[in-house]
Amino acid sequence: MSASETGVIFDFDGLLVDTARVWLESERAAFSAVGVEVTEEEQRLTADMTTSGVTDYWFAKSPWHGRSKRDLELDVIHRVRDALATEPAPMPGALRLIDRCNSRGMRLGVATNAPGTVCRSALRRLAVAGEFGAVISADDVSKGKPEPDSYLKCAAQLGLRPQHCTVFEDTPSGIEAAVRAGMFVVGVPSVPRDAKRVQELADLCMPSLEAVSEQLLDQLAARAAPR
Repeated sequence: MSASETGVIFDFDGLLVDTARVWLESERAAFSAVGVEVTEEEQRLTADMTTSGVTDYWFAKSPWHGRSKRDLELDVIHRVRDALATEPAPMPGALRLIDRCNSRGMRLGVATNAPGTVCRSALRRLAVAGEFGAVISADDVSKGKPEPDSYLKCAAQLGLRPQHCTVFEDTPSGIEAAVRAGMFVVGVPSVPRDAKRVQELADLCMPSLEAVSEQLLDQLAARAAPR
């Protein structure tokens, strides 16, 4: 199998770009404005949800009046988009790994629970948007991770079979989605509390994208590793 027949699909939040603080601050500002008491503990529970899922969570816990759920969801999205469009912070090794995969002729994609406007604006700001043959966001599928839909759709847009794709993921729910899609998964936990579960679920586990070796990339470019 040639490298052009294999692919690498990246998660976005916490894998390519350090977005955790931006999401937390944006959610806290938007929901607090309508009287919701947003706690850090509960934000950890919602961290892997889509923005619509997060909005549903807070509305169920503390219903507000005067603004629709969609209005609050868009408020959060716009805050995050504007922050990342100004100064996105790539995760260590992310930009170099994109370049290393591209140099091997591998097809690249992104599959994320983030809204498309957030993901795409950050990728443009980092000058890597053109490196990806497919970018699948929460807007493009009916069910986000841990459902496999985003990864399956990304592989299809890249013209690849799922078993010929390697996924880099940082969260247990994202890894579950990639596993269910039938892809080889490299786990790179972005928060310490997820490290054990990431190691249990992923085919390989790395401390960071900087730790991905040239030998591993050569193996992935030559053929997809079987599950």
